[in-house]
Amino acid sequence: MNMAHAMECVQEGDLFYRCWMPQDVQQVRAVLVFLHGAGEHSGHYAYLAPVCLQHQMVYVTPDLRGFGQSGGQRGHIQRFEQYLHDLHFLIQRMHQRFPDQPLFLAGHSLGALIVIRYVQQYDVPIRGCIVSAPAFGVPFRFSALLIKLLEVTALFSPAFSINAAWLAKYVKLSWLRHVFPDPERLRRDPLTTCHYTAGWLKELLHNGAAALTNALHFSVPTLYIYFEQDPIVNVTFIRQFYEAMRSDHKTCIVLPECGHSCWYHPKKGHIIQQMMQWIVALTP
Repeated sequence: MNMAHAMECVQEGDLFYRCWMPQDVQQVRAVLVFLHGAGEHSGHYAYLAPVCLQHQMVYVTPDLRGFGQSGGQRGHIQRFEQYLHDLHFLIQRMHQRFPDQPLFLAGHSLGALIVIRYVQQYDVPIRGCIVSAPAFGVPFRFSALLIKLLEVTALFSPAFSINAAWLAKYVKLSWLRHVFPDPERLRRDPLTTCHYTAGWLKELLHNGAAALTNALHFSVPTLYIYFEQDPIVNVTFIRQFYEAMRSDHKTCIVLPECGHSCWYHPKKGHIIQQMMQWIVALTP
């Protein structure tokens, strides 16, 4: 198969993104936009590009605002809608270049939540979504005191930042240890983000709850992937959303192990193959 292609790294305003496209753009079958999870950056998912090119797809993956090479304070967002505006800007860019090709959105964890909130709030034709381990909430309940502390901090000092990797190393919280199993490895990647703000966490939790409340407004074809046990996000919420969404074309892959990212799973090659087969079935 012809693998000749063009690859671009683009910085437009605060948004940085990577884009791979087949050399013969007349043969483009579809456009896939992939959003990474919290702390990550687009480079972590560059390995999906050759697979997309094999299927004559354009593959686009941005660094979310506050992460990687995109602008903004690290691990901070003033309003969750900024993520949605950035995604909409990127979708418009792709639509200008490939107006006749179907668009697919994919995301992991935070990226999956952004995809879901975008579809719930924007009236844009999306052929299908691939979401893995959407971050609807954490797998434990915050105490009333902690919630109040978060609300007050987010109100008066929303940009107050904490190095979560440092906490994972020195504070005995099992949840943080799952989020940052190897803090030293993170420090070796200068594009990885370990700092998060009170405002960011407040917006994440608020929009996770809003996504669940509006699950009936999510009706696009969806490939849904999650682990039976996830130490980072709330699996009960993930199941509730899948059961409530009104899509006539929804497929669920449940991995029996305990984990969070299927994209680092030993059988990720098989999962990617299933994803591509699912996309191809929805394209002419």
